Amino acid sequence: MTPAELITPSAAILYDWCRTRGAARDVEPGATALISLGTVTALYRHPVKSMLGEPLLSAVVNHTGLSGDRTHAALDETGAIGSAKHPRKWGPLLGCRTRVAEDDTVEVQLPDGTAFTAGDPDLDARLSQLLGRQVCV
Repeated sequence: MTPAELITPSAAILYDWCRTRGAARDVEPGATALISLGTVTALYRHPVKSMLGEPLLSAVVNHTGLSGDRTHAALDETGAIGSAKHPRKWGPLLGCRTRVAEDDTVEVQLPDGTAFTAGDPDLDARLSQLLGRQVCV
């Protein structure tokens, strides 16, 4: 049995990748192949797409990505999703800051410092005013 067969499937892929580059020659059977791919210098979560996020000291990462990241989005009356890739249309969203509260609700802080919970009709009204058209989160 090869070392790649004794480790988890995702680790086996990593092992094969390392082996093709000569980095896995010292992996013992039953060991988990670990390599350093880089250093994390900052970690941010953005609960609402295209709004400023929150700095984190740690996070849970699962099969869907960073837990709590981009779970919400601003939508306009046409169904378009708010995106910083279209600054003329959605640029003011970058003045809003978001975070996940202790009760797992998403809080949005507007540029004036006023904070609302995602799903609050008052948030939708204020974002609509900010963007100059009907918007909801």
